[in-house]
This record gives sequence, structure tokens and C-alpha cells, in this order.
Amino acid sequence: MRVGNLRVNKNTEQSGYSLIEISIVLIVIGLLLVPAIAAYRNYDKKQRWDRTESSISMSLTALGGFRADFGRYPCPASPTAVPGSAGYGLEECASGVTAGNCINGVCAETSPRTGGLILRGALPFKSMNLEEGEAYDGYLSRLTYAVTDVLTRDVSFLPNSGGIGLLDANGNSIVTPADSLEFILVSAGRNGNGAYSLQGAIGAPCVAGTLEGDNCDGDTVYRQALTGENFDDRVAYFSPIELSQWQRYDSDPDNIKLKPGNSGKVAIGVDGGTLVPSAESLVVRSVTAMDPLTGALVTVEPGTVNARPNPAGVGDPLLRNTFNTSKLCKYGATDMTKDCFSPALIGGRLADGGGMDCTEGGAFPDRFLVGIKDGKKDCRDEVYISCPAGQHIAGIDADRKIVCSAAPVVCAAQTVTPFCGGSATIPVGSGNKYVYSGKCYTLPDEDRTTFNRATRLMTFPEKMAYVDNWNTQVRNEVDCGPAEDTALTKDIYTCTPQADGTTAWELKQTHERQNLTGNWPYDSITSLFWRAEQSIAWSWSLSGSTQVTPDSPENNSDNHDCWCREDFRSSVKDCTLLGVGYSGQYLSVEKVKCPNTNSSRWKEVFKDARTCNCTPGTYVETKSCSEYLNIPAGSVVGVAQVSYNTSCVLNAPPTVVSADISDCRCPANPPIVTDVACPAGTTNSFTWNGILKTNVKEIKVKNWLCPQGTQVTSSAGGGWYGNFVSESGIPACSCDSSLTEIVEKACPPSGGYAQAGTIKYQKKWDCTLNGGAGDWEPEANWKLVDASGCKSCTINIPAGSPNTANNPYPLGKQSGEKCNCGIPERCYVTLGAGKHNIWNVCSCTP
Repeated sequence: MRVGNLRVNKNTEQSGYSLIEISIVLIVIGLLLVPAIAAYRNYDKKQRWDRTESSISMSLTALGGFRADFGRYPCPASPTAVPGSAGYGLEECASGVTAGNCINGVCAETSPRTGGLILRGALPFKSMNLEEGEAYDGYLSRLTYAVTDVLTRDVSFLPNSGGIGLLDANGNSIVTPADSLEFILVSAGRNGNGAYSLQGAIGAPCVAGTLEGDNCDGDTVYRQALTGENFDDRVAYFSPIELSQWQRYDSDPDNIKLKPGNSGKVAIGVDGGTLVPSAESLVVRSVTAMDPLTGALVTVEPGTVNARPNPAGVGDPLLRNTFNTSKLCKYGATDMTKDCFSPALIGGRLADGGGMDCTEGGAFPDRFLVGIKDGKKDCRDEVYISCPAGQHIAGIDADRKIVCSAAPVVCAAQTVTPFCGGSATIPVGSGNKYVYSGKCYTLPDEDRTTFNRATRLMTFPEKMAYVDNWNTQVRNEVDCGPAEDTALTKDIYTCTPQADGTTAWELKQTHERQNLTGNWPYDSITSLFWRAEQSIAWSWSLSGSTQVTPDSPENNSDNHDCWCREDFRSSVKDCTLLGVGYSGQYLSVEKVKCPNTNSSRWKEVFKDARTCNCTPGTYVETKSCSEYLNIPAGSVVGVAQVSYNTSCVLNAPPTVVSADISDCRCPANPPIVTDVACPAGTTNSFTWNGILKTNVKEIKVKNWLCPQGTQVTSSAGGGWYGNFVSESGIPACSCDSSLTEIVEKACPPSGGYAQAGTIKYQKKWDCTLNGGAGDWEPEANWKLVDASGCKSCTINIPAGSPNTANNPYPLGKQSGEKCNCGIPERCYVTLGAGKHNIWNVCSCTP
């Protein structure tokens, strides 16, 4: 059979739109889209910034809580660990890591202030009991977390020993003293320079020589500046930390006192309603006991604790200042034989019947020691492990201790109404249960062969109209739930005790699915993300919005999460996207598939590349040298001219023929200079490279290195910063006799009564002390600066009804009488001869 040529004649009298009419329509559409796009961009920018601020705030609070609980900061987590791996989100203390090196992505550098290590990595959200989402900023980059190494161990935790620096845009230290931050958190912002992504890789290279580059260049000094076009990092370094009632003084670290305002009192064994006598700093109940040395009965007076030293020449000299007692008794003891025991039962010799052992012959214990009873060791043949009444054994913890917990709350089967309507039954159980719901309006996937056959002679507008016509088909209405991988919303019910003693399933939270892959919130109850909504009943289009029935297929709103509507769309794209050597345009067909609560999640289902042209041959493409050589952007500058051969096979990678890299050069970046401050109480002054330096004991310089010279020809030829090298010829720091400091102390008593407020003194650094090294002058030499803050206090009558007493000698102080500031007392007002109004607690204030 012979087939002739197919000839297609175009009708020259076809009707349609002119190019001018089409252009006007496109201009109008563009004018409508421009403000909408701008508004959306501003909305998206604010949402991401708010998300970053939320992560920073929650992380700071968690860091403060961690320090309050454990007496230290957590170590960084590995930034290269991927979700699901063993070390993901857990602190990695990197034992053995040295300065300039990394273990599992956790790196260490030397602090210029303390000389110790600074650890840098990711936020250990699991170790901090923090949601995974809080360890990422609004751009899905991991928060960088750096911390002073010595502060990650409770045995070495010392306040004011931070070693991290923070500079402003002009290079001035933001913190005093310089390089003294304990920890720092950094979000790399929208550009993500130097930050690690969810996949554990650096999303964008660190750009050296910029303000943001200081936050990712691997040293211990960071940068904070106004957010703008050239700086979008978010830096934080303070955390809310639980305050202690005790205070440690910098000038004397071993001197620990109650904070001013606590009256210097510690009460032991005192009832809550008993006032602490003002003359006593430690209150102990009086007790009569036998003096172990004399055998006489003596009374230990209130306000004292006696630790009698051994007489000189008797026993071990190390026992001279120990606390000695012959009996240890429980509080409220009434029977010495039952409520007390000898310390010898714990630390005595086995031969004398003491020591914590139940040996009754032989080399091994025959019985189990379970405690002390009636002043003797309680030894038993068997040990029964149990929990208190009303609890059960839930397991064994890491310390091999029994874990007891209350019996689980169990709820009966219960019928509930899911968020999207209908009915579901929660079975008998406890804890959390999930109910899934949602309605989907689906369209069948179109056959590509049918599409190609039907559109082979159509223009692009005709093909797009053909695709749009698919959306007019009757959609198939299906119930998306109740399975987790098909539902649109998830209801979380918790088995909860009720006020009447019964139990019931209570709805705690409802969440929406984000996309087809089953993307649910990190935390099923407390998460703030993706809360389900069903308040919107509008259909949206370019021409405006139309109110529709909420559960109808016309409802395409993202804000109504119970309904998913499938749609097709098409667009014309450039054929160069398909590979080097291609030209022309092609039609891309995309579809929103259910289940999905976000109509912006389009997925390309096929492309019509029949309209693309491709000419095999050699093509030249301009690439940055860093991209072509596959090295960090800051290591090399210039562009490479890369020649390719293409075979015109769709999506096949082209073959590199040659590359001109003569323009690739190692940049001449300036050195990084870090100053190490003189020790406290010393200073110096000198000129270095034309710059006046003050209070600097060491200058460390990190030079930029170009190992292959200016020309870069391979990935090994890029530049980098070397190690810090200390400059020579720096004059020694000498004692600084001009150093002064203002000290605030509690106001001294006036007229026998304590005063409110503080008094200020100025102390000077005395270079004649410590062999010329200097120290603060004695307190007796301090100069009084300001005593105006000291105020006397008087008794004030409180609100409330008094007690009336006929007593010529009332207890307490009379209203208006002077008293010790801050200490409540009884007070009275005289009504007449021998008659008074008395209040039990009256304030003593200025």
C-alpha cells in the first residue's frame, strides 16, 4: 500500500481573536496578578520570619530549662545526621575533638578569651525535649548552635566563663567583656548561607568576607546587624534561666550567700507560721541529749548546731572538724530505740556488728539488707519488689530502678462525630486514639496517547483549552478516610478522667494533611501547625470569588480542609528546560491530586515535547568557576566557558567537550584578625599596623591562602583561611591602677534596725598586692559613693480585721514604730488602758 503526502490546508477565513485583542487580555491579567503576587510574597516573608522567631524563642526557653534542670548547657547535635538516624537530634559531646577539627559534624575552635574550646553544631532538640520543628527556622534550615565547652559539664560549670564573641556591623563587641557569650543560636535566614538542611547537607555555601560570613566561617566570633538586603541572619544568645536564691560573688567565688532581700536567714525545722527571730541566722529546734565526752545531759539551744572537735592529740587530726553524733533520728522521734539508730550501722566495722552487710557466716551474705528497723539492720531471706498502693510496676529505668506509675486510664468504646462529619467508633483503650475523615472529588488520569492523537494539529491555546475541558467532567465523590494514608483530617482523642469519676474520650486537637505524601504535624496534640479549618465556603478564580455550598465539588478553597478537589492545568514552557540544544516551546500538564488540603501543590503528569526542536552539535554555556570546579563559592572567582556536545535525547545529560577556565582566580581576601584581651586588672597600649590597640595581650591572625597562586585550575586550587597565628612583639600587659568598680551592698543598720535599699561604694585596683599582680583593695578602703538609696522602715497596719485583746503587754510593735525592713511582725494599736487591736502579720516597709 502506498501512502501519499498528507496536506493540511488552513482556512484563511477562520474567525478568532486578533493578536492585539490577545495582548490586551494578557496585559489586564498581568495587572491583576502583580499586586496579588506582591501581597503573597509579603505574606510568605512574614510567615517565615514569624516561624523563625517562634523557633528561636522556644529554643531559648528550652536551653534555659535544660540549664536549670541539669546545671549545664547541652552539647550540640550532629548537623549532618539525617532524620531517622541514631544520632539525629541528640547531643554529641564529641569527646576527644580538638581545635580546628570536627567529629560527626560537631566542630571545635579555641576561644580567644578563655583558651578553652567552643563546640558548634545543630540544636539537640531531642535531648532538650523540644519539638523537631523548633530546631529549624522558617526556611527549613537547621539552627546553628555554638556553646562554650566547659559549660556543657556540670562538674566544670562556672558562671562568667563563656568564650564566644559577638560583633555589631562596625566590628564593635556587643557583649562586655568581649568574647564572653556562653552560647549562641543562629538562623541563616532566607539565603541559608552556611546552614545545614533537613537532609544534613549545607544548603548554600558560606560567603566569606561578608557580615553573614562571620556566622558560618568556623571561628568563635559571630556577627549581628540590622536585617536588610545584605544581612538576613537571626542571632540570639540569652535564655530565661531559673534564678536561684543564692548568689556567688565574682571577687570571691567561694563566698556563697543569700541574695540581698532574703534577710540572711536559713530556717530549719520551723513551722510555716513561726517568725524567724531576727537575732538568729540559723534556727534549729532545741533538744536535750547526752554529751558523749562528759556523759552529762545538756540542752542544745535554739539557733545553734554543735560540731564538737576532737581534743588535741586524740584520734586522726583530719577528724578535728567533723560533725560527731552517736544517734541519727527521724523528725518527730519519740522512742530512741525505734526511731533512732547508730551511725555505726552504716560506717561501722563488720566485726562489731556494724556496716551495711547481712553476712551471717561464710564469705558471702546469706540474707538481704533492706533497711534499718528498730535501730537495727533489717535482714531478710527474700526481697519483694512492689509499688505503692494504687500504682503498678511500669518498667525499669536506666539506673535499674523500678518505675511505678498509676494504673492506666481506660475508656469504653465511644461513638464520635469526626471533624468532617459522619460517624466513627473509638474502641476500648487508653492513651490517644485517632479518627480520620474527609471527602475527595477526584478526576481520572488522562491517557497521554489519547491526548497526543487528539491534539496533534492544535495550537498551544487550543491544547490548553483542551486540558481545561477535563476539569468540566463530573468528579467522583469518595470518602477519603478513614485510613491515615487517605484522610484529609486527623482527630486526636485522649482517654480522660471525668469529674464524676468516669472516663471518656475527649477531642484534644484536629489537624489537616498538607500533601499527597501523608504529611502530618510533628506532634499530634500540641503542634501549632496545620490546624484543620472548615469555615470557608468560597470558590476562587481570577475573575473573583463565588460563595458555594461548603461540601460541593466547586469548593476549591485551601481554608476548608474537609474537601479535596482534583484539577488539571497546563502551561507553555521553554524547551531549553529539557536540555542543552533544545529550542522552541512545549506544553506542560499538571494536576492537583487527592488527598491534599493545599491546592497549590501541583504535580506535572506529562509534557508534550513534540513541538521542541533540537540540533545536535556543540554548545557553550557560561558557569561560575565555583560551580564548574565544584568548590565553595568563596574559594574562587570568575566564570568558566564550558563547551558541550548534545545528542538530542530527551533529558539526557550533555557531554563536556572542553572548558575555558582562564578566568578562574583565587581571590585576595583580607586576613581575619582576633584580639585576645589582657587578664582582668591589667592593660597595655600599642600601635599595630597603624591601628591603636588597648588592653590586648595577643593578636591572632588567620591569613587567606592561595596554594596554586592566582590561577585556579582544579578543585584543589581554591583558597581558604589557614590556622590562627599569634603576632610577635606584643608588649606585656601590666597592672592597671586606674581600674575601678562600683559595688552595691545592703544598707547598714540604723538605730539598731535594718534599712531597705542599697549603698554604693567605689573600689580600686591596688597594684601593690599579690606581688605586683594586683587585686581589689580591702573593703575597709572602699570609697562611699551614694547612700541616698538607704531608707528606714516602720510597721504598717495591714488590711483585714484585727484581734481585740485586753492585755496591758501586747506582743509585737506599735503601728508606726521602726522595724527591720522586709521582716513581717505582729503589730498593734492601743485602744485604751490595757486594750489593743492586734494583727498577726504586719509589713515593715519604708
